[in-house]
Amino acid sequence: MPQKLDFTITMKLSHYHLNDVLISARHCQMLALDNAKRSILPDLILPTKKAMQFQLKQNISIEKRKQESEKIRSRYPERIPVVVERVHESKIADIEKRKFLVPYDFTMAQFQWIIRRSLTLSAETAIFIFVENTNQGVGNFLNNFKQSWTIPQMTATMGEMYAKHKDEDGFLYIAYSGENAFGY
Repeated sequence: MPQKLDFTITMKLSHYHLNDVLISARHCQMLALDNAKRSILPDLILPTKKAMQFQLKQNISIEKRKQESEKIRSRYPERIPVVVERVHESKIADIEKRKFLVPYDFTMAQFQWIIRRSLTLSAETAIFIFVENTNQGVGNFLNNFKQSWTIPQMTATMGEMYAKHKDEDGFLYIAYSGENAFGY
C-alpha cells in the first residue's frame, strides 16, 4: 500500500490561460483543471515540516547563518547564496555539495541542471525542485503552516526567486525530490 503524505495543492492567479493543467510529482496525485477560461498557475504547497527541514537551519543558529550570508553577499555581491537539500522522504541520492553561489541571471532550469549533474541521475529519473515560500500572505489557510513550499517556474531567474523567497537569514533554500518518470 502506498504511503500517504500530507500535501495541499493551491492555485495562484496568473495571466496564463490554460485549458488543462496537470501536475505530476512523486508524492502527489495528478490534478486536472477542466475550466478552459480560468486564469491560473498551479502552485504545489508542501506544508510537511518533517519532510522539508534543512540540516543547516537545525545545526546552526540564525545569527550565525545571517552573519555567513552577509559575509558572502558582501564578498560576492553578484551572486546569491543558495542552500540545497534533498526532501527527506525522497529515495533520490543525497547531494554532497549543499551550498551554492549562483548568478542572479541563472534560470531555475539552469540551476536544476546543476543539481542534476551533481547527482549524476539517469535520463529517465525526473527531479522536482521546491523553494521555501516565505511570503505567507497568499491565502488565509497558509497562515496555519509555519513552513510551506512551492514548485517554481523553470523560466524564473534565481534573482527573482531570491527576491521573493529568501529566508530571514539571507539564504535561498531549495529542496529537491526525484521520481523515475518512465517506470524503469
